[in-house]
Amino acid sequence: MLATCGPAPGPSGMQAANSAAGAGHTSLAERVLIIYHADVPESLDVAQHYRQARGIPEANLCGIAFPSELSVREDHYQMQVKGPLRDCLKRVGDRNILYLVFSYRTPYKVMLPGQRFDSSVDSLAADIWDEVHAVPAPTQPGPVHPYYADHHSQQNRMVAFQDFAAFRAQASTPRIYAVWRLDAASATLAKGLVDKAMQAERKGPLRGKGCFDRNTASLANTDDRSYGSGEWAIQRAADLTRSIGFPLELDTHHQEFGEAPAPARCDDAALYTGWYSLNNYNDAFTWADGAIGLHLDSMSAWNLREGTSWVVNAVNRGITITSGAVSEPYLPNLAQPDGVIHALIAGANVGDAFLRSTPLLKWRIVNVGDPLYRPFPTGAPLDPAKQAPTMILRSPAVLGGVPAVVMLAANAPAAKEQKWKITVSPADLGAAPSEVRLAAGEQKQEFQIRTAGVTERATLRVLAEADGAQVGGSILVLPVMGKPNPETQKVTGGQPVGFTITLGATVQSGTAPFKLKSSCPSDLQAPEVVQVPAGNAVLRVDLTSKPVQKETTCTITVEKYGAEQKATVVLLPGGA
Repeated sequence: MLATCGPAPGPSGMQAANSAAGAGHTSLAERVLIIYHADVPESLDVAQHYRQARGIPEANLCGIAFPSELSVREDHYQMQVKGPLRDCLKRVGDRNILYLVFSYRTPYKVMLPGQRFDSSVDSLAADIWDEVHAVPAPTQPGPVHPYYADHHSQQNRMVAFQDFAAFRAQASTPRIYAVWRLDAASATLAKGLVDKAMQAERKGPLRGKGCFDRNTASLANTDDRSYGSGEWAIQRAADLTRSIGFPLELDTHHQEFGEAPAPARCDDAALYTGWYSLNNYNDAFTWADGAIGLHLDSMSAWNLREGTSWVVNAVNRGITITSGAVSEPYLPNLAQPDGVIHALIAGANVGDAFLRSTPLLKWRIVNVGDPLYRPFPTGAPLDPAKQAPTMILRSPAVLGGVPAVVMLAANAPAAKEQKWKITVSPADLGAAPSEVRLAAGEQKQEFQIRTAGVTERATLRVLAEADGAQVGGSILVLPVMGKPNPETQKVTGGQPVGFTITLGATVQSGTAPFKLKSSCPSDLQAPEVVQVPAGNAVLRVDLTSKPVQKETTCTITVEKYGAEQKATVVLLPGGA
């Protein structure tokens, strides 16, 4: 099956250039390839509307006679979609193109044989040359692509934004693409995605309210992993939005906007992230011009043209940019909302921001809207007083009983004094000052957390809060010593007794000794303290026993930093 690549029925290139006057970003317009359904006139109509609006060259139209408008079998994708699309890319310059935009009524699902979940046409096309993931249509998550920025949301360690064009200009980078689609319940709505983006750009930087919908009331017991990663990503997105001066509605109820006791509505929404209801849209928003929204949901883009899923209904009600999954993506593989907002306020267009924040290609994600839309063309200034600091764990792992050192580091000197409330959990594992202050002009402050002794590995969480902003970290608390070897032994009274304990770390010079105690000191004597030489990681205990008239069981307790280990010694009468 051949693709039609180049001039198609519609206005001339001069008309397109004139209609795009003042739209901006024309240098990127030449780097967009628009893919339309060659057998569906409305698909070409939407493609032409976009081409004219952005001044995209007419040669950058790619018509493919798709076998379906909704989903294709994997073998059909390989033969009837992938091949023709590659041909179009070769004709216009596969290394020149950065953005692929699928037009209205092109298929968006790929059915994989024997699999419960579909892939998306868009995500497969993002790595159409198989240079990141050699498997043509993987059924399991593959490697993270090299343009992805792996932020640490909990500690607020955000990776600096890099322009996609600059990334692709490097000789060693693979030919990957930011893939988008102009698709909706109707051609009119699909065109409106373009019109709203350009209208928002003409009005100036995006304005409106930040609407964020967490699932838990407190992050004090939440690590940045599994479902906790969604909570921290939403919180960080909210903090970033607050720091650029947007009014904020942050809901921390389990219920979503529109469900009591959560707020009934969040109107004039410009930036949104929330969760979680499956394949559902709560009609609790009005969308500002240029609004960008993400709903963390495994079926948020199950159907892009009808039904109950989030993406189609958000578009129906006026959102400009959104993204979702055609089937189960697993939470970490959705576009990460804090990464998206971090890139946007650095001045990125949405095509770059979403690709930079979505870890996998060849998976199950679709992005809906105009990738050239830039909501903050020159970036958005950050208010240092409203920013969350970075939490730097000087001691990401410590022996139980040893203090952990933590630093709060602001992005700029504090304009006025900031008071950060500190919470550690579980409370019996550590203790910290209740408050840490950054004085006016200060940019960083260290504090210590006292840890308790443990006999097994444990996680100590630390949370800092001020004026709604939050930052946290997790400290691994390690046992100072393992179990005695042997834990139980039998000896004849009067014979020497010895055992060893492997320590959690090499002993440093000046380390306090270990304390010992015998439950039957008249029969089995133990020194009160044992000092381990610096540089050693093993505690050797040598004891003296006395003859006994009957079998006697003694317990030796070894204690350090409040943590204890016990060895059992059974003393036998002579000749037993």
